Amino acid sequence: MRMLVHTMADTDDLHVSVVLPAGGTGERFGSSTPKQFCPVLDRPIILYTIQNFHTLSYVKHIAVVVSQPYIDYMEELVESHCYNKVMVVRGAHTRHRSIYNGVKSLKSVLEPSDVVIIHDAVRLFVGESIIHEVAKAAKETGAAGVHRPLISTVIASDGCGYLEESLDRIKYRASEMPQGFIFSVILSAYEKATDDDFDFGTECLHLALKYAGTKARLVEGPTNLWKVTLRKDIYAAEGILKENEMHVQVAGCCDTELVTCLQRDLGARHLKVAVCDSQETCDLVDTNCTVYYHTQFDCDAITKYTENLIKEQKKDCHVHLRPFMDKVIVHVIMVGDVMDCCRNVREVVQGNSKCWRKKNLLVYFVLSELKTKMAVVSEMVASVIWTRDPVMHGQTYMALDL
Repeated sequence: MRMLVHTMADTDDLHVSVVLPAGGTGERFGSSTPKQFCPVLDRPIILYTIQNFHTLSYVKHIAVVVSQPYIDYMEELVESHCYNKVMVVRGAHTRHRSIYNGVKSLKSVLEPSDVVIIHDAVRLFVGESIIHEVAKAAKETGAAGVHRPLISTVIASDGCGYLEESLDRIKYRASEMPQGFIFSVILSAYEKATDDDFDFGTECLHLALKYAGTKARLVEGPTNLWKVTLRKDIYAAEGILKENEMHVQVAGCCDTELVTCLQRDLGARHLKVAVCDSQETCDLVDTNCTVYYHTQFDCDAITKYTENLIKEQKKDCHVHLRPFMDKVIVHVIMVGDVMDCCRNVREVVQGNSKCWRKKNLLVYFVLSELKTKMAVVSEMVASVIWTRDPVMHGQTYMALDL
């Protein structure tokens, strides 16, 4: 989900709006909550998708189409995350009718030659490079879509359940999202579509060809454009987000053995690790997980480093471009008496925990006796970082040789 930076010449002729159909009930997902609103790392899936488009300067409007029962909830999410490009649109009982509602909602703000991108709300890993490529192709040809090679051979059965034919996998491709259109093309296609198209159709590119005479340019997409369909996909999404977005720095650690162990244990989880010489010189903005090392309990120091992060976030005018997840702080405290230290930590947490959480910080404490093996401490820290459970925010863990 990292952005690629294009020059002004690449994007100054692009005026892109987005329609995100998010009105599905997620029957295959097997949950009472539609999958687009299910949390991944403590945020609804749809917010990750919106974030990918909202950060792009050439994206001007985003129409999120949701079913009636979720309109108020979606509007609350938009307001709380300051998404000033987003409008919430009422969905319909079929996918194409919902998309049409989203397209119509843009009529008052778009020119006929502007580009509209349609993308599934639950394809949360769409990257800036593919968005830009599809938008440029749509601007040039009128319509463009992403495809991927078929993984499995497609077969057809007869009415009695026997094999009838097998398609040549080399000739066919899987149609994916995003798809882009000149606004006049997609609007005209939907205005001419039949009830049968609205009720049973699935392919927007086909509507553009059928009713607007526009043949879509096909762009080969990356492997990460899959969408959350089944419950198991939630766990896959969490793992991918962690690997892609979590960047760990170890600040002010004078124990080279612990640093080596942390690099090994965090690297085994495919997390990027940087080491800064002191706690004062570490990067509080671009790194979303910091391990602070303390050789004694110091209430003022713990509070100071955490508050410094909050201050840096407030000063950062590009905060909306940063990785979209809560920041993690792990305070590793090496002491002689862990029980006495635990009581002191508790006082710090009681006075600050709620404030830290409101600032989108997850703060954890790992206490260790001086004699404890660094490998034990490291594994504890790595486990806390990888789990990053918001329910356990403010908790104290003890790394002890048992």
